[in-house]
This record gives sequence, structure tokens and C-alpha cells, in this order.
Amino acid sequence: MKKSAIMLEQAKETIMERGESYGAPNENFERIADLWIALLGDDTLKRPLSSQDVAAMMICLKLARLASTKGHVDSMLDICGYAALMSELD
Repeated sequence: MKKSAIMLEQAKETIMERGESYGAPNENFERIADLWIALLGDDTLKRPLSSQDVAAMMICLKLARLASTKGHVDSMLDICGYAALMSELD
């Protein structure tokens, strides 16, 4: 099996495990968005954050980490997972 297929399978397993720990992705990401909105305040944001925004920003966070830790498997797995979860988010 190719590395890419193995990585996608591992990302799938991680999504399932996180779902058991943290609940449905949409609900969890909405909670995160609410906390980020509270932290940033109305003056900073031009519109409320969505669960899609949270997933996109988490991908950006992982990309920033990869800039200094090239090839870090966990960050790549997380990017795969967040991208896949975006399909489930409102």
C-alpha cells in the first residue's frame, strides 16, 4: 500500500477516535468557533465564525507547523482529517 493510502486510512481512524472523544464534528467546531468569537470580540470580526472557518484555520495552523517541521506525519494526518471533516460541516 502506498504511503498516501496509509495516511488516509490513519486519518480516518483518527476522525473516528476524535468523534468518540469530542462528539460530532459540527458541534465541536461550533463550540470552538464560539470560544474564538468570545476571545477575539466583535470589534475584530467582520462576521461570525462558522464551523467551516474553524476547520480551515486548523488546516492553516498545521501548515504553519509544517513550515518548521517538514514531513511531520501528525500534522499531515491532521490536515487530511480536517479537510475530510469539512464535508460534514454546515
